[in-house]
Amino acid sequence: MKNPLTKLRQLYKNLPIKHKMLLISYFQILIPVIIIGLASCMISEKIIQSKSIDYSLYIMRTIELRLSDCINSLTSMSQELLYDNNIYERLKDKDKNSASSLDKYKRNISTMDTLKKYTNTRNEIQGIYFESADRKVKFFKDSSSSKESIEKLVKFDEMIVKARQGHGKVRWYFTRNTSKAEQIFLVRTVYDRDNFKEIGLMVIRINRAFFESVYKGLANNDMKDVIVVSAENESIVSRNNDFPQNFTKNISKDIKKREGSFVDKGEEALITYVKMIDPAWKIISYIPLDILYKDIYSFRIIIICICLVTALLFTLLNRKVSNDFIIPIKRLVTGMKEIQKGTHVDVEVDRDDELGFITKTFNEMSKEISHLITWIYREQITRKEAQLKALQSQINPHFLFNTLESINWMAMLKNVPEISETVTALSSLMEASIGRDDKLIPLRDEFKYIDHYISILKKRFEDRIQLNVYVENNDILEINIPRLLIQPIIENAVYHGIGNINDVGVIRLNTFISYGILVIEVIDNGIGMDKESLKALNEILELDNDTYFRVRVNEERKSIGLENVNRRIKLFYGEKYGLSITSEKDEFTKVTVSIPVKGPIKD
Repeated sequence: MKNPLTKLRQLYKNLPIKHKMLLISYFQILIPVIIIGLASCMISEKIIQSKSIDYSLYIMRTIELRLSDCINSLTSMSQELLYDNNIYERLKDKDKNSASSLDKYKRNISTMDTLKKYTNTRNEIQGIYFESADRKVKFFKDSSSSKESIEKLVKFDEMIVKARQGHGKVRWYFTRNTSKAEQIFLVRTVYDRDNFKEIGLMVIRINRAFFESVYKGLANNDMKDVIVVSAENESIVSRNNDFPQNFTKNISKDIKKREGSFVDKGEEALITYVKMIDPAWKIISYIPLDILYKDIYSFRIIIICICLVTALLFTLLNRKVSNDFIIPIKRLVTGMKEIQKGTHVDVEVDRDDELGFITKTFNEMSKEISHLITWIYREQITRKEAQLKALQSQINPHFLFNTLESINWMAMLKNVPEISETVTALSSLMEASIGRDDKLIPLRDEFKYIDHYISILKKRFEDRIQLNVYVENNDILEINIPRLLIQPIIENAVYHGIGNINDVGVIRLNTFISYGILVIEVIDNGIGMDKESLKALNEILELDNDTYFRVRVNEERKSIGLENVNRRIKLFYGEKYGLSITSEKDEFTKVTVSIPVKGPIKD
């Protein structure tokens, strides 16, 4: 099964040239525009985000300084109250049994005057409350006049727990109304100056507007909200109370450093924060991404419009330019189809560029093809006439074969066995020669042809020729080889080797398999070859078929039998197989045939 990429590649190859040109134009123009637009958007986003972070941090550092001033002011005021002797003595009133009623009254009046001074002169103070450790002494000054409302407002049981956590230092307590702090309290425990035992609790109710004043003059329309969060991740004050529910708890896990920023994917907002040291409050800004990147979104729409307009313009321009190329190509294609039908055609030429040159060349080629078709047609007719005449003048080879069979029967009737044997051997060889179509035959049948050939030669050379055959095993005899492959080598050994010596000529025929290769060796004890002749012959045998037919076609050849066998092997089995020859002058000649056992190569 083809993968999608291969299918797309094939689909592109099959597209008409006109569509390919249009597609390429789109890629060349639209892709750079899109890449530049996207890169610009990404860079702009980074720049806007970086500037927003820097500005948000600047605002929140300013808020931090203002908050610190507020907290320090309140802390100093609470310290002044702790150092007030009248307040201190009143909290220890249970140990002052010796004090007169008048002194107690004066102390109470002085204490209330002190509390009034702070509540009346400092707008951030809405109330000041004190309670002794045994809860027997309570005094306060608050804008609320009802004692019951004060008891509900100031929850001393909860506040004392919070105050004790500070061990005399300032701690903060908040009463809540939904998601924001409704009331803000500063709480501190009061200790005996002599033995540092807890003698009471101080509570200062803070006007929320005092903390909200830290936002004045720092408005930033891009900021959805700026929130001051307690150490318990509870909102204390915010600029406009417009933030998601449980927002501060959800993002607290991402606030780790002294200051920083991150994008909250859940809320789709840019969060910037600054952590205070004492108290451990956090100042958090919340800017929705759609507000932060509103200009980028407009820029993206502009990029899309530019791409669409560019695509439209280039479609129109491409249609005009492509037609200038496509129309001549269509004319050429139409002309080629006419030539396929055998019709001569001239394509109109109205230009001098490359397409005009191709069209002119096509017209010339069309004329040449027309002439060639006419010439080949006439040549085929002439050749067929010549073949008919040649067939009429040839002697049918089967007539010769039948004649030899008649001679064989006459020799048998006349009781001349030698003539009968010779004619039988010759008939067998002639039958093999007549049926020679490079059909594969078993090696066993090839050996029979060799036996017939040797029997004919012995009629001439009598006992001067000897053939010794060695076969490694009988399975080799079933291997198929081309018909009459070995006989020409035997013939060459007789007429160019042992036929020219006075002694008995011995031909050894060795057959064996070596590493999947069928090896056939024909060795004779004839006159051999000198080194120059041997080298020249081996160089010819090593030529590939194309080079051989180009170089040797018109040369006079003395070793035509060996060369033909070598060419047949290479054509059947490939260039790496064939003949190789070794020889020593006046000693021997060995012709080695190498062919694969697996069979010939497939077309």
